[in-house]
Amino acid sequence: MSLVTQAQVRQGERPELSVVICAYESRNDLERLLPTLVNQDVTLEIVVVDNHSQDGTGAFLAQTYPGVRYLRAPQNQGYGWASNWGIRVAEGRSVLVLNPDTEVEPHALKRLVEAADRHPRALITPKLIGDDGRLNACGLSIHMTGVSTCLGFGEDPDTVHGEFSVPAVSGAAIIGRRSTWRALGGFDERYFLYMEEVELSLRARLRGFGLYCAADAAVRHHYALALTADKFYWLERNRLLTVAKHYSPERLRQLRAALRVTRLLTLVYAVHRGRRFVQAHRAAGAYLRLHREELRRERWKSEQTQRISDAAIFRDMTARLDLRQLVSEERRRQHLEDWSERVYRRWLKDGRLRPGGDASVPEPRKASV
Repeated sequence: MSLVTQAQVRQGERPELSVVICAYESRNDLERLLPTLVNQDVTLEIVVVDNHSQDGTGAFLAQTYPGVRYLRAPQNQGYGWASNWGIRVAEGRSVLVLNPDTEVEPHALKRLVEAADRHPRALITPKLIGDDGRLNACGLSIHMTGVSTCLGFGEDPDTVHGEFSVPAVSGAAIIGRRSTWRALGGFDERYFLYMEEVELSLRARLRGFGLYCAADAAVRHHYALALTADKFYWLERNRLLTVAKHYSPERLRQLRAALRVTRLLTLVYAVHRGRRFVQAHRAAGAYLRLHREELRRERWKSEQTQRISDAAIFRDMTARLDLRQLVSEERRRQHLEDWSERVYRRWLKDGRLRPGGDASVPEPRKASV
């Protein structure tokens, strides 16, 4: 492995890969992550964008990893904004946007770089493994009303290998050629936190880019679901924003009742969690109403760059809500998921639409270039 410094870049040595890490109060995570990066078998630059942390991240990097490029934001401007800054300054042929709460398994970066070389017009996610040793995600599943969940959550990671297409990539780790990131324009910075990778994935698909999981590259993800009222706001607001941005007017009319059911279900959940969650639910809806006309204009502009219709991506979605991260009791969860599929399929009147499958990992296969 060779960590390429900025001085070497100025002298003409370019890395195979740039790893962009958005950090916020992440010093402890970086202390765990960075040793797993500098022992990889690729030429590498590491760019840490610090969203105005107060935990000594800059001093730690200067003392322990002086070859890391450190950028400090004047204030916390969100995950998408910080990641985009890192992507803009990246010098590698490929760019991996990586969460700080991860650890990279041996040879994973090499395998991701090779996957990006095979699919230069694609975004690719590795196999993510949770603290319990089970799958955290192999990409994301998307419900027809915009809810996203982890593909393969809780499954045995040793059973998943190869490359396969996914409806969306996981934001914890996304690699693409630098040219692909720049062609797509990076993340939508309005999202601040959560679901920015779902919006990016849908935008990429509509413009003709591929989305894959390279499951032979493994990354440990130290993540536990903790749904606060603030997180609930961002998830619900950004779900509504994604649907408004990328569903055609015809699709929105067709799914009007289904979208209302999901809003009702999220309200029921909010009421169960308490007043702050109800306020967050109302604020998410208010945001969409306030920006409705702006989003209509934006959707019209987006349609001018589309290479495929939204019907094509809609066929990769599911009518079944995946509740594995919310309902632990299996029998009850199965009953609720079966109910959700029966309810949502009522609105699939267009015979071309067949949102199917579930949140299990697709059969591994060699993905087309």
